[in-house]
Amino acid sequence: MVFVKLQGGLGNQMFEYATARRIAETNKTELKLDLSAYENDHLRVFELGCFSIEGSVATKDELSNFQNKHALALKCDRIVNYLKMPFSQVLITEKDFGFDQRILRLKDDKYLIGYWQSEKYFSDISSIIRKNFSFKTKPNQINAKLIEQMMSEEAVSIHVRRGDYVQNSVTNSYHGTCDLHYYHNAVSILQKRFKNLTFYVFSDDSAWVKDNLKINAAKVYYVDHNPPDKGFEDLRLMMNCKHFIIANSSFSWWGAWLSSYEKKNIIAPKQWFKNTSLNTKDLIPYSWEII
Repeated sequence: MVFVKLQGGLGNQMFEYATARRIAETNKTELKLDLSAYENDHLRVFELGCFSIEGSVATKDELSNFQNKHALALKCDRIVNYLKMPFSQVLITEKDFGFDQRILRLKDDKYLIGYWQSEKYFSDISSIIRKNFSFKTKPNQINAKLIEQMMSEEAVSIHVRRGDYVQNSVTNSYHGTCDLHYYHNAVSILQKRFKNLTFYVFSDDSAWVKDNLKINAAKVYYVDHNPPDKGFEDLRLMMNCKHFIIANSSFSWWGAWLSSYEKKNIIAPKQWFKNTSLNTKDLIPYSWEII
């Protein structure tokens, strides 16, 4: 079996799942999702249930049996991880933010802890990941109508991530936010390339965006009808746009990545984290534009 510890919001969970799915797929073994991180997390919940994922939630007995089976190896691995040495046998902890090619060579009986934010971890099974991230339910009438409208236009998804990036001082010091100059610059770039663009703005702070992000275009829609517990519906809407201006957020990263439009233009921020020492060179796919 391959176990993966899920943590963070929907976008993070998708990266974690995709990487673990690749290891399980390569080894033709079961994928088990460890949700224990959410037992004491009052802000986040497991959100992958909206997708047609291949994997089941690990029971306490399964986790206990795995830990008992590999007790000595896990103890040694914790020491190895503490000393930040190369990983050894069972417990695979992400050492830094960059892509680690050794992950692609992992065998069965592994437990993964990390965020694994690079498509390089699963690009060779991208068709499987896209299938796994297909939605189990159909959109409601409002979203279905909006999707139909998006598909008939030169639709651009704009994502503005604020929420805890602004409200939580610790999170803000780590992530930061994309400034208005980034969005205006990205809009200008796309307007020079395409005519009659329609912009769809997604945000977890819709009031702020309406007051502050002014887009000089004939058609601008602020998408704010889906409640917070239906974030996947906003993701589904994003996927049906043709072009993307993403935030420094794994949520809009996936909205852009899952789009099937062959001629899509995707613009991403050059500074993903406020802490510029973090290695993000493997986070943005080569075909995307960084500004």
